[in-house]
Amino acid sequence: MNRDKILKYVSRISVILLISIGAFFTILVWIKGDYAVAVEPLRSKILDPFIITAYVAAIFCALFVIIFPLAQIIKSPKKTLKILIGIVAVVLFWYIIYTLSTGPVDPDILVKTGTSEKVARYVGAGLICTYIIFGIAILTTIYCEISKKFK
Repeated sequence: MNRDKILKYVSRISVILLISIGAFFTILVWIKGDYAVAVEPLRSKILDPFIITAYVAAIFCALFVIIFPLAQIIKSPKKTLKILIGIVAVVLFWYIIYTLSTGPVDPDILVKTGTSEKVARYVGAGLICTYIIFGIAILTTIYCEISKKFK
């Protein structure tokens, strides 16, 4: 067996194992219901392993998010330049949007919500970024549909 098949096999088994453990604890929570949350022995027997499984799954996913791109970069270094250009473009896009965004006009809103000017600016930048990406997605969909008609 080559390395790719082994990696695929191990990842499938680990995903199936994590899904099975998560499903088992979900069923236990469904069966016990609110009683499991209220009573301490049940909480530590049911909910704590459930949360630990979620942590393991999150760490597992985070490791794969880091490891697989690095493996692909090492495997084909010529594509690294394209990846770096994409990362720089995303960072530049975010920087431009962040500089264009403004915080709330009314300082009472900041006091009411308990947020800072910086957080409000990040929220504004996130909203602008979402709107732009959504617009690009719609325009891309329209372009693809129109170009299909002419082919």
